Amino acid sequence: MRWCFQDLRNVYMVLDYVVGGELFTYLGNLGQFTKRMTVFFAAEIVLVLEYLHSLGIVYRDLKPENVLIDRDGHIRITDFGFAKYLDDSTFTVCGTVDYLAPEIIKKQGHGFGVDIWAVGVLIYEMLAGVPPFDDDCQIAVCTRILDVDLDFPPEFDDDTIDIVEGLCTEEEEDRLGCGPRGFAEIKEHPFFSTVDWDAALKRKMMPPFVPAVDEEDDTSCFPDYDEVDVTALEAEDYDVDQELFSEFCKRE
Repeated sequence: MRWCFQDLRNVYMVLDYVVGGELFTYLGNLGQFTKRMTVFFAAEIVLVLEYLHSLGIVYRDLKPENVLIDRDGHIRITDFGFAKYLDDSTFTVCGTVDYLAPEIIKKQGHGFGVDIWAVGVLIYEMLAGVPPFDDDCQIAVCTRILDVDLDFPPEFDDDTIDIVEGLCTEEEEDRLGCGPRGFAEIKEHPFFSTVDWDAALKRKMMPPFVPAVDEEDDTSCFPDYDEVDVTALEAEDYDVDQELFSEFCKRE
C-alpha cells in the first residue's frame, strides 16, 4: 500500500497498479497452461510465500484471481484481507472454498501449511484448467477436500503428480515444505528442476509471456466493471457514527 486517506463515507487505499491483470484471466483465455508456464508462476509464488512466512505472516487466500502479472511478466500477490501474523494456530474459517486446506474446513486450527496446500491446488489448476476438487456443489467440494480426492489427468507427468500429492497431503505436518527444512523441500523437488532459484529471487527468470500493453495505465488486461459510487456523504448523513474511523489514516 502506497498511501491511504478518507472522507466521511470511505477509506481509500492507494495501491500499485499492476497493468497485466489477473492470472485468472490468462488461465481462462488459454484453458490451461503448459508445464513451463506453470513452473514459472509456481516458483515465483513459492518465493512470495516463503518471504511472507519468514515474517510470520500466513496469506490464506491464494487463487488465480489474487495473482497479478506486471508489465514485465512477473507476478504480484494482491488482496491481503485474510492475511494474518501467526504466533500459534488460528481458527478463523476464511479463504475460497476450492483452495481450503482440510484443517480449515475441520475448524481444528491451522497454520502456515494452508498456504502450502493452496500451492498444490494452484499447480493442478494451472495445468488442468480446473481446481482438483472442483464440483458444482460447495459441500461436495469440501467433502472431496476432506477425502483428499485427487484425480489426475493422463497428461500429468510423474513429477507433477508427486508434487501435488506432496503439497496436498491431509495432515499439515506431513506436507512437502512443512517439515524442518521448510521451503527447501519444495524448491528441491524435481518439478522445479529447471528453476534457478537465485535468478528467480532476482526476477531474472524469463517469463513465459509479457502482457500486451502499450502504456503504464493501459486497462485492456482487465474486464470492464460498473462504476462504484464513492461520493462523500450528503449533509444530512453527517450525524452517522464516525468514531470508529477517527484519524484512521493519520500519518505520523
